[in-house]
Formats: sequence, structure tokens, C-alpha cells
Amino acid sequence: MDWTYGLPAATLAGVVSAVFMLASQGAFTLGMFATGALAVVFYRRRTPDSTITLWMGTRLGLLSGLIGFAICTSFVALVTLFSGTGRLHSYLLEMAKASPKFGSGSEIQQQWDIIMSPQGFPDLVLLYTFSLLVIFLIFSAIGGLLGATWIRFRKRP
Repeated sequence: MDWTYGLPAATLAGVVSAVFMLASQGAFTLGMFATGALAVVFYRRRTPDSTITLWMGTRLGLLSGLIGFAICTSFVALVTLFSGTGRLHSYLLEMAKASPKFGSGSEIQQQWDIIMSPQGFPDLVLLYTFSLLVIFLIFSAIGGLLGATWIRFRKRP
């Protein structure tokens, strides 16, 4: 892979993904799939004679997902810096209450109560940041894989 073309393609796809994620307030998971596929399409437009393997598509997807994640978290950090943590705290609590609970034991409930308390706010931020990173990487890698598959089987005139 020629990274002089791959990095700008992944960056552009990551920016598009971040804009979709921020505009939809984090509910646009289809945009994460599109991130990887767009990175492959942008790379193909820059290098039309290259053969894009599935592994290349996956790497482009991973890189574009990482860039999209970095842009989203930077934007949220800037907003939190200027508006305070109250807005972020209420949003994360709302998301945590809506998320499925894995397990029903008393220990799990106790840990969940600690995370939901004001003292557990840093842990809640880390939990959701890590979860968002994993989701971005997985979905964008799958999108890159699907984009590479689509490009490989598409006939060029």
C-alpha cells in the first residue's frame, strides 16, 4: 500500500465519519461502516490502477476509524472544557441507563452503582471512551473490508 495516498484517503474518510457522528450525537453507526468503505473508495480514486486486497481495505478502515475517533473525542473534550462537565456527565448517565446490563449479581450491581455515582464519573468517561474506540475500530475495519470486496468485484470500464 502506498501510504502517501492511503493516509489522506483515511483522513478524509475519518473526517466524514466524525462529522456524521457529531451531527447525529453518536447514533450514526452506519457512518462507521461507511468510514472504512469511503477510505477504500478514496484510495482507489487516487490510485486507480492499484489492486486493493482485503487486508489493505481493513487497514484503511482501521486507520480511518482511529482518525474519526480522535476527531470525535477531541471535539467532545473541547466542548467539555468550555462548558463544564455537567453536560457530559448527564449525557453519559443517560447513555448508561439506556445500555444493557450484563449480569444481575449483587457485585455487578454494586460496581454499576459506584460508576453511576459522582465519584465514579472518571471511570464512566474511561468506560465510554474505550467502548467508543472499540466500536469505531471494529465497524470501520468491517467497512474497509466490505469496501475492498466491493471494489475488487466491481468491473471497471
